[in-house]
Amino acid sequence: KKMEEAAENLEFERAAKIRDRINAIERIGQKQHIVASKIKNQDVFALSVNTENTCFEVFRFKDGKLFDREQFLFDVLPDDGQTRHEFLIQYYSMQREIPKQITIDSEPEDVDLLQRWLSEKSGYSVSIHVPKRGEQLELVKMCKANAAERLIILGGKKGRQLAVLEELAKLTGMKNIPKYIEAYDISNTAGDENVAGMIVFKDAKPYKSAYRRFKIKSFIGQDDFASMAEVLSRRFDEYLLHKDSNEGFGRLPDLILLDGGQGQLSSVLRVLKDKN
Repeated sequence: KKMEEAAENLEFERAAKIRDRINAIERIGQKQHIVASKIKNQDVFALSVNTENTCFEVFRFKDGKLFDREQFLFDVLPDDGQTRHEFLIQYYSMQREIPKQITIDSEPEDVDLLQRWLSEKSGYSVSIHVPKRGEQLELVKMCKANAAERLIILGGKKGRQLAVLEELAKLTGMKNIPKYIEAYDISNTAGDENVAGMIVFKDAKPYKSAYRRFKIKSFIGQDDFASMAEVLSRRFDEYLLHKDSNEGFGRLPDLILLDGGQGQLSSVLRVLKDKN
């Protein structure tokens, strides 16, 4: 409730701190819950990858209790079955004890072959399990969250910025993180002196040298839709003139943010289509 009140009052920094406290409390609850796993002996694996590093997290259970946690850091690796297969081979080549169940966030490549190798090495049947629901899925999610948190800590401020961009990409349905963002707003005084502001974020930080202000030239009066269309049209005309430089107007944004609603969006989509 306090978080929502702070957000409504535009106290976003306070709201973010309260949100972080809520998340921390939830993590404490999860860590307490993790102590009592129904499966007595198992290892849980999860992988997290960012643009610079890869982290494997391992939870080890004995008699239903978490007795060990390990983290392994690498340069960037593909988030795929082959990476998991090769890591499990390396990991269990060094382990004396192999549990009868190995739980992992995604299926390794050649899982049948891997299970056979693990079973032969241990002397008993070993299964690899990718959970879809329940306690085991929650363990995997926690394991993966720990791996992601480790990468954020490793990256320091840069890691936190990356996490913000990854969250933004998720919210907007983008496949890649938006490294270069442009935001636009229209302002006027009683319908006169229409101007537009453009601010830019590069790698999650204000890129003030790229900020611009536009004076609306194509008409007199108040029309936010036409103003937004004019500004974006002029901006992309500049791109066509300077695209070889890949700097300033010569760089295309990954994400455009508009102040307004469906009308502003429709106006700008027409401009993007016209400019191809």
